[in-house]
Amino acid sequence: MNKRIMTEKQLSNLKPCKPGETKNPNGRPKGRVSLSKILADLLERKINIIDPMTKKAGRKKLSEIINLRLMEKALKGDLKAIAEIWDRMEGKANQMIQHETQEMSRIVIVQNDKTKSDLEKLGDMDE
Repeated sequence: MNKRIMTEKQLSNLKPCKPGETKNPNGRPKGRVSLSKILADLLERKINIIDPMTKKAGRKKLSEIINLRLMEKALKGDLKAIAEIWDRMEGKANQMIQHETQEMSRIVIVQNDKTKSDLEKLGDMDE
């Protein structure tokens, strides 16, 4: 195993900051671009393509091309593509997970937002 000897400066960087102190007062350097921004810019680029639906040549954004390919797969019966489209359009279906212990207590995990009345209905089931 390769053991690395750390310098005094490197060791000082490992110490927690004191209250009110910051190790990076200027924040992220200006001009650094986030990965999200890079991907958003790429998806806006247009390229020449033959539309798989209409079979006509034209320029389309990469985001449109990705959506067309997904739709093309769904039309061929790809269940993952169909599920992805429905999840994007309608949102994922609510899912409840129920677990009972020996004490008959219940844990309910709600993945999506539920209305107050829906949660109250769950409470009525404890009787």
